[in-house]
Amino acid sequence: MKRYGMTIPLDGVPLAQQREWIQELEALGYTDAWSAEAGGYDGLTPLALASTWAPRLRLAGRVGDGAIINWLSADDVKKVVPFVREGGPNKEIVARIFVAPNPNKEQVRGMAKFAIAAYLNVPVYAAFHEWLGRGPKLAGMWDAWKRGDRKAAVAAIPDEVVDELIVHGSPDECRAHIQRYVDAGVDTPALAILPLGVDARQATRDLAPKN
Repeated sequence: MKRYGMTIPLDGVPLAQQREWIQELEALGYTDAWSAEAGGYDGLTPLALASTWAPRLRLAGRVGDGAIINWLSADDVKKVVPFVREGGPNKEIVARIFVAPNPNKEQVRGMAKFAIAAYLNVPVYAAFHEWLGRGPKLAGMWDAWKRGDRKAAVAAIPDEVVDELIVHGSPDECRAHIQRYVDAGVDTPALAILPLGVDARQATRDLAPKN
């Protein structure tokens, strides 16, 4: 793949202390820095700092003309791509891919279900996954959430859904899974490290692109 991104800032250390972390991304072979607003920080400050600390990373704001997709499986990409390409064959498709390079499947699944419940009960995400055909798998979660039973909602998420939406396993298994997104039509994978039993900085090293 020509481009390979990482979502910043990384988890566990204040943004102001991540200069060396972000500079290391260049050395590891990452080409893009992507950001998101969540957990107390905005989406622009990390990119502003990265543009100074690591100016050779290709920031998304300089490109445009495409679509950013997230919370979907590699197989789901195949359904989404034709709608993006309707706007032109050269439209770029960026996928934010949630990754936890942790081979402990039970640990990842148990923790990831909380993130899935938090996001996929938002109406726009729920409608998206209905459209993708995942409605029957998520019906139990949605029903419990509407009843106000958050614990039951999390418990109702099938392991299969976690395995579809969260890339996890050994670093090599994660890299192979990420490649499935590229093979399905993603131009730029923008990895987002989930703090599910992993050290975020080490994860960037473990998942760095190989020549």
